[in-house]
Amino acid sequence: MKTGAKMDSEMQKIISSMEKSREMLAQSLLSDLAQISKAIEKSSLILMRPIPGEEEEAPKDDTAAESSPLASASSNAQL
Repeated sequence: MKTGAKMDSEMQKIISSMEKSREMLAQSLLSDLAQISKAIEKSSLILMRPIPGEEEEAPKDDTAAESSPLASASSNAQL
């Protein structure tokens, strides 16, 4: 049968190992998150670029938007 001190020592080793594993996992997750963030940033920049050969959208007619209650409420809120 193991003594209390030996069991405590083994438990401390296990806890230490688990803490190291948790730190390594956290670092790995942060690294993955940084890579995902960079990929999202790249894809948004690609999506915002105009497509060659495509015409830009014609300016929208704002008269219909001005008469809507929602548009007038939001324009009043901006004042």
